[in-house]
Amino acid sequence: MAARIEFAVGPGVSAAVLAITREVWVSPEFSLDVRSGEGMDADLQEAIAEEQMAAFEHERELVENLLGQAQFEKGPVVLDEAAAERLLQAAAGIRLALRNGKLGFLSDEVLESGGWQPGKLPPPMRAILGVYLFWAALQEAVVHALDESIHSSLQEDELDGD
Repeated sequence: MAARIEFAVGPGVSAAVLAITREVWVSPEFSLDVRSGEGMDADLQEAIAEEQMAAFEHERELVENLLGQAQFEKGPVVLDEAAAERLLQAAAGIRLALRNGKLGFLSDEVLESGGWQPGKLPPPMRAILGVYLFWAALQEAVVHALDESIHSSLQEDELDGD
């Protein structure tokens, strides 16, 4: 099943978003640490950590390809369901790291409601907020595309079953 993601950005936006996203990936707020509960087997913890790192590498590669090649500047992007889900995970991790790091002075309520005033922020913070909003909008577009894809698939199944 393929998800057609309708998401367009202006020229140069992909490079700017990718630059800040790369900074996020190396920031202390972006962590792949496994939080172990009491009694968690060390081998299991290691296996989970390796799985998380492999998933992160796939997510990072997807983001690098989409933004590095300015795919969203060229028109709609078509991803299979697995790639769309990886993009959702990448976006969630990036947004969380931005929220916990450089945008930590803004409450979740302000961030999610749009109650901030970009003109009152210094230019570097406006750029970071813009990247946060880019990933939020992209998440929304991917979820919408996946919903449509699933809905369309279910309708086809119903027609085939009649």
